[in-house]
Amino acid sequence: MRSIKAVQEWKKHLLRSYNQDTARSEILHKLSKDEVLVERDWAMKFLPMRYRESQSKWFGKRGLNWHVSVGSYHTSDTDDLKMQTIIHVFDNASQDARTSNAVLRNTLQQFQQMNPSLKKAYIRSDNAGCFHGFLAVSEIALINEEENIKVVQMDFADPQGGKSICDRRAAHIKSAIRKYVNEGHDVCTAADFKKALQICSLRNVAVVVALPPESSNKKEIKSQIQNITTLNNFAYQQTGIRVFRQYGIGEGKFLTNSSLKLQLLSCSNITVVEAFAGHLSSIPSRTARQGVIVQDCRNETCNIAVDQSDVDIEEEVDDIGSNLFTCSEPNCLSTFSKYGNLVRHLNVGSHRTKPMVSSLIDKSKIQYASKIEQKLVVLPSCCHETTERENSCKVCEGWGLKQRRTVKKFTTTQISFLKEKFSKGERTGHKCDPEEE
Repeated sequence: MRSIKAVQEWKKHLLRSYNQDTARSEILHKLSKDEVLVERDWAMKFLPMRYRESQSKWFGKRGLNWHVSVGSYHTSDTDDLKMQTIIHVFDNASQDARTSNAVLRNTLQQFQQMNPSLKKAYIRSDNAGCFHGFLAVSEIALINEEENIKVVQMDFADPQGGKSICDRRAAHIKSAIRKYVNEGHDVCTAADFKKALQICSLRNVAVVVALPPESSNKKEIKSQIQNITTLNNFAYQQTGIRVFRQYGIGEGKFLTNSSLKLQLLSCSNITVVEAFAGHLSSIPSRTARQGVIVQDCRNETCNIAVDQSDVDIEEEVDDIGSNLFTCSEPNCLSTFSKYGNLVRHLNVGSHRTKPMVSSLIDKSKIQYASKIEQKLVVLPSCCHETTERENSCKVCEGWGLKQRRTVKKFTTTQISFLKEKFSKGERTGHKCDPEEE
């Protein structure tokens, strides 16, 4: 039964992950010039790196906290899709809800300076506790009152399904810093981190060296949103928040600002020490001479027309099987001859999958099994009454929703039994072995 339950939970996870990823795809497709999609994540702590390092200095390092935010928006003068990365680096900071919201507030201010036409923001993150909590969710309404860019929607990925563009950008940044260290430099502080990225000249990467918000002595407010861990989508309105368990399903539940007790909350700010705007560029909207090269399981090739924002101008190649970059997304057929086009394809996320088609041998097996099941066999009658069994393949509505796990406490009999065995071990000095009982 445990194995069956594990398979069922895995199927539910796949369904929920696909549904939550649909939110990002739909937002990108309908993104207007006054809207921005912000994806955020705390990266793994960056351990200080030295060009020459003794063994004693290698141990006991204190990592740097750095936060990655990637904003996708259209430029005001053209329809080009621009993806800007903003890195917030701290020498020492708590990765809690107050710091995360303060970083988000500064991120919105940075995007407002880059593109003053932006008015609305969509937020997407993983299920970390600093993002998916009562304070992290409710303080967004206070940020909307003070900032020009209003957060209209916040979506969360399904647990264990939060890999995003932030992880890819973080990998590129760490690779650039590693190259900078190999050239004979040290990166030990947040200022060194910013200097390394400034010299590496990464495009569309801005760095902010900051101090975290000051610690507050206020007593934490009890969560006013019941079962918030089961809610994955939040739509912010002027009078309250509409919450959903899954994206695009149902009308949701509306929570007023008075019921959330927003008057007891306050927004925090980070203190910017240094900042670097970075080198700017965008995804050009050009017509590709060579489309995406797609190969199926039969080694047949064909050219598929793609969106203009996915590819750049490519030269014709004689051998289409050489120097190809395949999309890492499972079941995606897109293959590119330039690495830059692969990166753009992954950033936009417009994957193309091949419909599931059963082979001839699978069809024959299924047909053979169905005929065997339908064949009538004359057997001695054991009973006169028969009941018709319902189809066991039907599933009830909401079967894919995540259920809360119930925690059962030990009974008084179990507690007294454990105490008795522990006391016996204390008296005799012999630890109880379950096999001896």
